[in-house]
Amino acid sequence: RAIVNLRDYRTGNIPSSYTNTLREWNSVIRQAGLKAVWQMCYNFNEDDGSVRDATLSQMQTHFGQLSDVWNDDADVIELVQGFFGMWGEQHSGPDSDMSQSASSGWADPSYAPAKRVTFINALLAALPSTRMTGLRYVPARKTMFPTVLTGFSSSNQGRTGFFNDNTGED
Repeated sequence: RAIVNLRDYRTGNIPSSYTNTLREWNSVIRQAGLKAVWQMCYNFNEDDGSVRDATLSQMQTHFGQLSDVWNDDADVIELVQGFFGMWGEQHSGPDSDMSQSASSGWADPSYAPAKRVTFINALLAALPSTRMTGLRYVPARKTMFPTVLTGFSSSNQGRTGFFNDNTGED
């Protein structure tokens, strides 16, 4: 997993020097014959509430800024996930329009479904059609995509999976 910390850009644009660094990382990954899961975050380890997530609007701007990197380097990107909440894990995010202070945030299927759909649609539009993303909580995914789909497809539903690196807790 490649953690991409966007803390310094949560209220502004990502500079080309940073996207160039990401391209360099991808080159190293490619040379090693690997793929990476990109875990994007604005709040890596600041649990004192001092660092806020970006707004949905700012995230959408960042999707556009990162789209060329994702498309040019699709061969070394397995999926892109995260963006809000502590460590980009989509939970307990401090005070953004995408997450709640309470850890139930997106686990609650009724929480901000329109923003959830906007977030996923915008992210998937910026990613290559062969790449996917994941949501932390199964109830959030079921709310967005209530019908069952088996296997991969190029639809947003088929490109949206589930991730949780702490399955013993939630």
